[in-house]
Amino acid sequence: MKKMVNEQLQISESNPIKAQYYDYERFTYPWHFHSQYEIIYVQASHGTCFVGDCIQKYSAGDVILFGPNLPHYMRSDDVYGFGDASLRVQGTIIQFEANFMQYSFCHYHQFHSIRQLLEESKRGILFPRQNGWGG
Repeated sequence: MKKMVNEQLQISESNPIKAQYYDYERFTYPWHFHSQYEIIYVQASHGTCFVGDCIQKYSAGDVILFGPNLPHYMRSDDVYGFGDASLRVQGTIIQFEANFMQYSFCHYHQFHSIRQLLEESKRGILFPRQNGWGG
């Protein structure tokens, strides 16, 4: 059995959000969790996402939202990294502190829906690509 990694992200009150484009041969980061939220936009690839006690397929165009301290990992299908060398795993990862928008949540009713969405993400949420959306 593989050990779960407690990933320590370089995010703080002075730098509460991190965004980066990724371009990998395949997903390789192990089963892990962190105290921040994470949004992954899958631009190109497909595989399996393991989140808490759920296993679900993902594909290009999907957006995945992980809540804080939620164990997760992405496994690319075998064609990535072992088959066609021209295939890449690409997209964007955004990570942010759990209290990033706390003031807005407490003082502006317009943020109620976002607060509710972040609450629901404690178990992970997959937003599958819709026809006509995301390219």
